[in-house]
Amino acid sequence: MSFVPLHIYSGFSYLKSALVAKNLPAIAKKYGYSKVGITDDGSLSGYAPFEHACAVSGVTPVFGMDANINEGCFSLFVINEEGY
Repeated sequence: MSFVPLHIYSGFSYLKSALVAKNLPAIAKKYGYSKVGITDDGSLSGYAPFEHACAVSGVTPVFGMDANINEGCFSLFVINEEGY
């Protein structure tokens, strides 16, 4: 499948989602996705449980974060260990 869901909030996005970060890879795999992204709102807290669950399920994680700047929302995605 060529589509990758990137803009998903987990429960770490306060009052915006109730999805459990560690359950996202299993849900993605159930629907046939080999990759899935997490972009919590102003938080990187969901990365650890999300990454561990991706490793177990065989789904490739894509890490991101939504940053609200001057009434605009920007989605930032990780390129490597050095930055966005």
